[in-house]
Amino acid sequence: MTTATCKDPLLLRVARGEHGDRPPVWLMRQAGRYMAEFRKYSDKFDFRHRSETAEIAIELSLQPWRAFKPDGVIMFSDILTPLPAIGVEFDVVKVRNFNRSIMRACTRNLGFKNRFFY
Repeated sequence: MTTATCKDPLLLRVARGEHGDRPPVWLMRQAGRYMAEFRKYSDKFDFRHRSETAEIAIELSLQPWRAFKPDGVIMFSDILTPLPAIGVEFDVVKVRNFNRSIMRACTRNLGFKNRFFY
């Protein structure tokens, strides 16, 4: 067991159940969507490439952190990222130039082709 010090990050201290002088603040990957530099990656790389390429995922996670210096950042990834490993191929596509996206599942194994999940 390690001894906690006041130099430990606030988020870690509070996660261990210790008292913090304020609630910790952290950002999820979506926090960067409004940022121009984040959108440049969206325009250049598709969703899967951004979430499955470590260097890009790290950069997208750090952009809002550099801008706001929160106590923590949730890494850019997605709950769908493991699906190809179990045979479920998918793609996330932009619809009508809005930020709204849909997932298109394309798999024979699960018996649903070309269904759209909102």
